[in-house]
Amino acid sequence: MAKKVSIEVGHGGSDPGAAAGGFKEKDICLSVALKLRDELVRHDVDVLISRTSDTDDLAADFKNKILEYKPTVGISVHFNAGGGEGFEVYQNVGVSSFGLCRCIENQVKAIGQNSRGIKLKPSDNFGIMTSVPVYAYTEGGFIDNPADLAQFDTAGEQRDFGVAYAKGVLEYLGIAWKEPAPPKYYRVQVGAFSTRANAEKFIKELKDKNLTGFIVP
Repeated sequence: MAKKVSIEVGHGGSDPGAAAGGFKEKDICLSVALKLRDELVRHDVDVLISRTSDTDDLAADFKNKILEYKPTVGISVHFNAGGGEGFEVYQNVGVSSFGLCRCIENQVKAIGQNSRGIKLKPSDNFGIMTSVPVYAYTEGGFIDNPADLAQFDTAGEQRDFGVAYAKGVLEYLGIAWKEPAPPKYYRVQVGAFSTRANAEKFIKELKDKNLTGFIVP
């Protein structure tokens, strides 16, 4: 029976979340969460995700979906603001949630982000966490801290966070990480010429258009 994971993607639509340096929390959360989802699905984990585009985050509706879905674990993807530094993750009360949070924290530290630690959720906040007994509410770093922002201000770094979160969730679920298959590349012939001079002329035209080409006799 497939394991089930719910992913709550922070903010969205009319709610940008935290913002600094030209970046919005809602966009970074979505980028990280989609990579997290893709890696879990690649490992045959069933996933329920709150949004896959820049739409409003209807937390109450998603909580109802979670209650019906009954996931094995839940995770929220957020980023922080307020002048602090580093990653932090909030847990539900209990050893199981601490174990999930520890797995995720270790993977985040492995990609070079500092950690402020694992914390208990505030009693009156993060209501969505009460819908899943084993839950990790992540705050990847502080958008308004330039040093932190430098850890996740590119698409590649956001993918790294998504992979780190996925590795942590998979470790907790007892699912071994599988390295992705190397990408396949295909070459397309774009010209055929009876003389090399014409071929070289065409290569120059490609380069003028910022395209790379090569000649095969």
